[in-house]
Amino acid sequence: MDVARTATIVVSEPSLLLSINKKTFGTFLELNGLDMKTVMRTRIIETFKRFQIPFFQAIPDERFPQIAENCQIEKYEKGEVIFEEGEVGDRFFIISYGQVQVEKKGQVISKLGAGKYFGEVALVIEDAVRTATCSTLMQTVLLSMSAEDFKGSFELNPEALADVELKLAGQNAGMRAILHHPRALEKFETFLKTQFATESIHCWKACIEFRKAYNAEIPEASEGNEPEEEQELPKSVVDRAQHLLNRYVRVGSEDEVNIPDKVRRETIQKVDNEELAEDVFFSLEAEIVRLMRNDKLNSFRKTKDFQEILKQVGNYNDWDMTDDMKKKILLNSKALTRRGSLALRQRSGRTTPKSPRRSSKISTSTFAGLDDQASSRRMPLIEEIEE
Repeated sequence: MDVARTATIVVSEPSLLLSINKKTFGTFLELNGLDMKTVMRTRIIETFKRFQIPFFQAIPDERFPQIAENCQIEKYEKGEVIFEEGEVGDRFFIISYGQVQVEKKGQVISKLGAGKYFGEVALVIEDAVRTATCSTLMQTVLLSMSAEDFKGSFELNPEALADVELKLAGQNAGMRAILHHPRALEKFETFLKTQFATESIHCWKACIEFRKAYNAEIPEASEGNEPEEEQELPKSVVDRAQHLLNRYVRVGSEDEVNIPDKVRRETIQKVDNEELAEDVFFSLEAEIVRLMRNDKLNSFRKTKDFQEILKQVGNYNDWDMTDDMKKKILLNSKALTRRGSLALRQRSGRTTPKSPRRSSKISTSTFAGLDDQASSRRMPLIEEIEE
């Protein structure tokens, strides 16, 4: 694939360079069991991650080759039409290099550059017709992926699904789309500070961090294997769970969250008995999301910050579509994000041990320095919060 240089390289001092022509480089890759296109796709995705594109920010490096295998590289010259409004589409595109113009009924809607994506309606509606015409403004290189491959590659990465939901659902985007989108989460947390209501978002983030820490400390959990029974839990995992409990869950804690007593009791009991697994805080997390959705979501969606987020992702709110198409896009984009959350839960269910994983009881928390007051306070017994 012959593509114009994307940058100008100038030496700043006397230099000695080694150059390799395309044919020789291809032979080198072949001799080492590598495929040129796979290497190119992987490098492109790594570049997207460095640009902090939401799709790729949270994807572990080891998954890049798998995602690259599901992508195709497509090259277009200036003025070529990628697809036309009204066509049936089943592929999704990300711009690696170049610029794409989006037109609807002959009117230019937007111009997209490197790192932007389009064709996302095909991800949420089977055999959907294209809602706009997309053509190139210069020589352009795209990564394309089928809807099926997209879901297989990103179903465990809510950040990618959240970006799609924000773009498609716009003003009606759900709570999880905001929580899993890095820029939207930052703005939402700032909004909660103005409402003096940050304990819920901090608790939610602590639940997410516990799950990441659990998978990091217990590799077989993240690999989908069942841990050995009665294997001793790392002290850091137990301490992190206790700190979350002491900070947000126990009655009278400094940042106590407003959750049903049943969820509170069950969470406290599991952690105090060291019946820890990746999903130990899932019920707590779900209640926190429900609480923020009921109490704060509508107010946040009216803020200028949220409107700016929608502008950045290029939402569809102002597009001329039939009511039926808008309804399908809204319902299916939210379902995409929910499927991502469900996939995480199902994976965690497979890694939950048959018997509790225990470690020796601890007397001093590693996280005591984070919250001296809470860690030194006598915590109430479970019986004290019975209904």
